[in-house]
Amino acid sequence: MNVSRAVIGVCAASLSVALLSSCGSAEPGEGDADEVTTDLVEAAIQEGQLTIYASTGESQIEAIVEGFREAYPEISTEYFRAAGTALFNRFASEAEAGAVMADVFMPNVQPSFVQDNSEWFSELTPELVPNSEAWPEEFRTDHTVQVTVESILLVYNTETVDQPPTTWPDVLDERYRGRVVLVDPNASPGYMSWYSVIRDQFGDEFLEALADLDPMWVDTAAVGAQQVATGGSDLAFPNYPSQTASLQASGAPIETVTDLDPTQGITTDVAITADAPNPHAARLFVDWLISEEGYDVMCEDPVFSATVEVEADCVELASNHVSPRWEIPDDEQQEILSLLGR
Repeated sequence: MNVSRAVIGVCAASLSVALLSSCGSAEPGEGDADEVTTDLVEAAIQEGQLTIYASTGESQIEAIVEGFREAYPEISTEYFRAAGTALFNRFASEAEAGAVMADVFMPNVQPSFVQDNSEWFSELTPELVPNSEAWPEEFRTDHTVQVTVESILLVYNTETVDQPPTTWPDVLDERYRGRVVLVDPNASPGYMSWYSVIRDQFGDEFLEALADLDPMWVDTAAVGAQQVATGGSDLAFPNYPSQTASLQASGAPIETVTDLDPTQGITTDVAITADAPNPHAARLFVDWLISEEGYDVMCEDPVFSATVEVEADCVELASNHVSPRWEIPDDEQQEILSLLGR
């Protein structure tokens, strides 16, 4: 699916006038009477605190928080990070008890959690968050904007593979028998989704052929990438840039194949909690995050693609990007596992 992306531009403007000012026809919030002004900045600073709940990668959330602290040092910004299920359980417990601690909620798995519990989150209107106005429909819901994508890729060892696969069917070559690392679909809903997407594209026979390669099964993409880096295997997939970047930076003999058809991408979503203890700080943070300044911070980590066109140095969004399937029926999951011999 080719994805059209809107353009976000941010002018250099004094905060004494506005946090952001319009400077082009594609400018988010242009003409909006309630665009972010110093009133919001002052109200957020008066609150003086911000708490973010996130399941996105540790390096990403640390960089984002540090960037916001630098922009607004008067606001004490903290975060709590946990894997998807643990994060959802903690937030749900607080919401049901009427004791929400989070101002901002940032999952990178199961974005349907927000929509399924929409009463716990604020609708992201241009009046609340001006930069959300131009956000492409493919990457937003009533209560979230999807700010970055981390796309599935294939990892290969440059010393053992002369001509790496350029399509998913290429991985079925007999030369890779016993030399492939696959991440178990039981490891997370994201991985199960990838096998479902691949099954729809290439049929049951493709999954059966993967099983026939006698692969090594692992529970994390990181282990798969490390196995390839040591030369113990030729290929590892499905994998993510965040699991390979540090290995490549260290000089490990690995490279990646990107933009495969299809390419599933995991999105990082951002939402404002309906009962945010610091609602102005939450609004200010979200608008900052989806501005050029916020994207400059997010894209310093060379593993994320932008969901809008920005000047920041993000990884290019895959031309064949598809969204994950988070709601896969149990019987379909069992079929996938059976086809893979799991």
